[in-house]
Amino acid sequence: MEGAQAVPEQSIIDASQITGKLTALGVVWNDERIYAYITSALPQVKTAAVTLRGMNDITIHVTEHETIAYVYSDGYYYNVLENGTVAETELRVPIGNNPIITSFEMNQNLDDLLEQYMQLTDSVQNSISEIKYTGTEENPYAITVYMNDGNEVKAILPSFAEKILYYPDIVSQLGETKGTVDLEVGVYFTPFAQATEEETSASADSATPTE
Repeated sequence: MEGAQAVPEQSIIDASQITGKLTALGVVWNDERIYAYITSALPQVKTAAVTLRGMNDITIHVTEHETIAYVYSDGYYYNVLENGTVAETELRVPIGNNPIITSFEMNQNLDDLLEQYMQLTDSVQNSISEIKYTGTEENPYAITVYMNDGNEVKAILPSFAEKILYYPDIVSQLGETKGTVDLEVGVYFTPFAQATEEETSASADSATPTE
């Protein structure tokens, strides 16, 4: 086996359906069929090929789709592959520093997000820590994006890919100030410190004095 990284080697061997009933030459002659078996059973595998060394030594060569994010659901992480597919393999912990997608059901909203996410440049994808679904009945497409630099971005699914491209230019004008960039309608920035002061003031105004 060569090239297997995230996918267990035994899973690839099982998916190939290579058994002792096939001769080594028979395996090589059925190379395309074995490729189809492996890639249909294991979406993470991008290519698969079989070579013969000597008379009986068979090697399966695979390449894997790159993982570009993880979906977190019901205590498990699922790879989001570079082709937009969500792998079914359950992981207890994610591997690497790819963005985590949370609070999404496995439904159309997730499909819409992945369609938008696939349009982002590598640099923008790498600047994201987490994408959380924060939709409500009034605004079912709302998401909150937590950036690696400490800022938060409020956006809506239909325009996410288009508007997040402006993020690098926006933060370049903010210096060290951290806060929330609202891209839902127009572009607005609220420093975290200001938001905290407003919340504190609102709490004080709503308090009822006791006698």
